[in-house]
Order: sequence, then structure tokens, then C-alpha cells
Amino acid sequence: MDIFIDESGIFRNPANKDNVASCIAALAVATTKKKDLFKQFKALTRNWRDKNGEIKGSKLDEPQIATIISLLRKFDVILELIVIDLGLHTEEEITKFKEIQVNNIIGDIPPDHSPDVLKRAMVIQSVFASMSNQLVIQANLMFLLIPRILFHMVLYYARRIAEELQWFYWMVDAKNESKNAYEDAWSTALYPVMAGQTAKNPIPFVEGGDYSYFEKFEQLDTEAIRRIETADSPLLGKQRELWSS
Repeated sequence: MDIFIDESGIFRNPANKDNVASCIAALAVATTKKKDLFKQFKALTRNWRDKNGEIKGSKLDEPQIATIISLLRKFDVILELIVIDLGLHTEEEITKFKEIQVNNIIGDIPPDHSPDVLKRAMVIQSVFASMSNQLVIQANLMFLLIPRILFHMVLYYARRIAEELQWFYWMVDAKNESKNAYEDAWSTALYPVMAGQTAKNPIPFVEGGDYSYFEKFEQLDTEAIRRIETADSPLLGKQRELWSS
């Protein structure tokens, strides 16, 4: 699977408007079909590109967007979006939420963990503490988006193109060529967040699905599951409380 992730919106509400929607989206494309899809997409949009050869979604009209959707539907893609309306959350609420996350990053680590784990967590804590509220929102939407698209990909492709579950290529739109501290922090924090989510809500295997290609990614850590089940992590729990609505 090739998964392309991008964002849209400003993730803040400086004018205190009632409705300010921002989102992060993930498009899952079967690797075995990607070459053909890209070829047809390039031909379809040949005359839509700007002087730099790029296609700006904001410049497309409804018929053009409908044509792209019609093309994508032929290739068994999945589109997952996480949307937030900043008109529903005050700056004070977001700041408080950020403080809760920062204060509990270290607190969630058991005392018997290795010094390296603690050191890494302290770096993540420092980066999250220095993040703007705008970046905090984006990071937390990522924490919701990536586990959700993975959940749906496994369910969907296990009964359609099972071999796609043997590889996952994640491509996140970045503003700089090198990974910055923010990107490094959220991508590292994503692992324990996903572990907590899958321990409490495992990916279901439906009857008739072929999961043989996915077996290499399966790992049962009973001790980690026990810790997660007995401690409701504020990094995950509070995140759901604020953002899932």
C-alpha cells in the first residue's frame, strides 16, 4: 500500500469565526495499481497544471473534482479524513489540552523502562511543550488519522487485494526537505499512541479475509497490553475527549 497524507486549512481561528474547518487526509492506493493510476491521472490533468507543473486543489472546479473522483473509484482507493472545526474550540481549551499532554508524556512511562526510552520521551516532551497550538492540533489529528486509515485498509484489502497488506509506504507532505523537530516528535510519539489504541481496540479480522501477508506485522506483547489496560493514558484519553467530537 502507498498512503499519501496531506493537510488543508489553517488549524487556527484568529478571527474567532463560528466555522473554521481544517483537515488532514490520507489516500491509500494499492501499490500494484499505482503506476496505472498515476499515468491516467497525469493524462487527465495535463491542462490543469500551473506554470510550475503543479495542480492546486483550490483552483479546481466541481466538474474537475468529480472527474478525479470518478477516476479514483476505479482503483479501489480509500480516502480517510479527520476534520476539526476550530470554531468549536477556544484557544484556552487547546492550550490546556496541550499542557495535559506535555505533563503526562513522562508520567505514562513505567519506572522499569530503559534510560534510552526515558531520554527519548523527554525530548518529545520538550518539543511538544514548544509547539504552537496550531502544530499541536495537527499532531493530534495525525494520531487519529493514521491508526484509523490502517484499521480500514486491513479490513478492506484483506478481502480484495490481500497481497497489498505485505508493505506500507507512508508519504507525508512536508514543508522542508529534512525532517524537523515537530515531524520527528509526532512520528515517534505515534508508535505508543497506536499501541494503546490497538491494545484497547484491536484490528478485527473478518471471515473470508486473507491476512497471511499481514502476519509479519503482528506481535503480541502481553505485558504492554496489561499496562495499557490498567492505565488510561492522558495522551490518548484526553486527545479523544477533545478531538473525536
